[in-house]
Amino acid sequence: DPGLGKSITTLTAFHDLISHYFTSRMIVFAPKRVATETWPDEIKTWAHVRHLTCVVVDGSEKRRLKQLAKPADIHLISCDLTEWFVEACEQGFVDLRRWDMCVIDESSKYKSPSSRRFKAMRRIAFKIERFVLLTGTPAANGLHDLWAQIYLLDGGARLGRTLKDFRERWFTPSWDGSGYHAKKHALDEIQSRISDITFTLRADDYLELPECVYNVVKVPLPEKIRQTYDKFQREYVLEISDVEQLQAASAVGLTTKLLQLSNGVVYDSEKNGRYFHNEKIKALKDIVDEAQGNPVLVAYNFKSDLVALKKAFPELVVFVDHKDAKDRWNRGEIPIMAIHPKSAGHGLNLQHGGSIFVWYGLTWSLEEYQQTNKRLHRQGQTRAVVIHHLVSKGTIDENVMASLRSKDVTQNKLLDALKQHIVELLAAPA
Repeated sequence: DPGLGKSITTLTAFHDLISHYFTSRMIVFAPKRVATETWPDEIKTWAHVRHLTCVVVDGSEKRRLKQLAKPADIHLISCDLTEWFVEACEQGFVDLRRWDMCVIDESSKYKSPSSRRFKAMRRIAFKIERFVLLTGTPAANGLHDLWAQIYLLDGGARLGRTLKDFRERWFTPSWDGSGYHAKKHALDEIQSRISDITFTLRADDYLELPECVYNVVKVPLPEKIRQTYDKFQREYVLEISDVEQLQAASAVGLTTKLLQLSNGVVYDSEKNGRYFHNEKIKALKDIVDEAQGNPVLVAYNFKSDLVALKKAFPELVVFVDHKDAKDRWNRGEIPIMAIHPKSAGHGLNLQHGGSIFVWYGLTWSLEEYQQTNKRLHRQGQTRAVVIHHLVSKGTIDENVMASLRSKDVTQNKLLDALKQHIVELLAAPA
């Protein structure tokens, strides 16, 4: 689970493997912040792995090549550089044989079989003796997410040599051609096939974390805005003024604009923010007032949301705009801070600064949702965490909440089944 300690667990395992001469050098691919901050911090924090040397690979191409050539126990590199790294190995600029262990931290970054990142990694995955994937969200959008990740471990031996084989065996195409639905027997069969190479640890079994309360704040919209919203949803045309309209070109475009309208501000064709209401701002102000000075963390979705938040809260600190924001937050010096799930969803420890979290704008991604929630509800948190969701009544916000819940059910069923397999293995006689 997010926050349970994947990095230090892996470092401990690597330390033990080195001690018994099973491995010697490890390369870690991870989201940029996780690679440059989280892993080095973990090595410094824990005494039993502090002797391990590490090199962060970043900067210009010339600098990266020099860093990869440096002797070290561990090299840390952003998963965004996967394709470059593989090409450097294939062209002879980097000797892949230097590493006998490879770790992908947040392997869901490689879940798309069509991505260049996955296609590059599959070219080297089977040339490294030990290959490990780490993730707290293995199937955030359903079982379909698993094929590419498991392929990097076994080359297709368990779930099919090709994505086509995987789909034909366990899925049926959706009626509108937009995706695939798992067959009834898929969950049991897939978890059984991957259980021998999967180890699952659930936070509830190992940590005594403070309570986490999930609260949905229903935000009613003014009748005039409701009529505007409903008409836009029906006709794909949004009346901006008496002489100006905004037309959604597709269902996807309409969905995005409806989310913006639910939040209060819509971007027009010229990327100008058009204000329709401030109902979510009012709801957020109520939460901030009730916090009575305790820090409040706010997740936003669109840049238009951020503009509205800055206008309403002059004291707002935007995480990505300040290098020292994490430290200031954890010292309790920031009363309200805004983060975006895509930039703050991994490798960020904010549990020491506050325990109140607000989803101002929701995300469709279960991975982003769960990972971002875990920035506060993780080891080191001493207070009950309250996660508020601002949901505009009768809008697409309600659909997003329902989607997150349904995806969570599928993923939790998989993780619980895999955990049970480990319990049975440990209970079996030697």
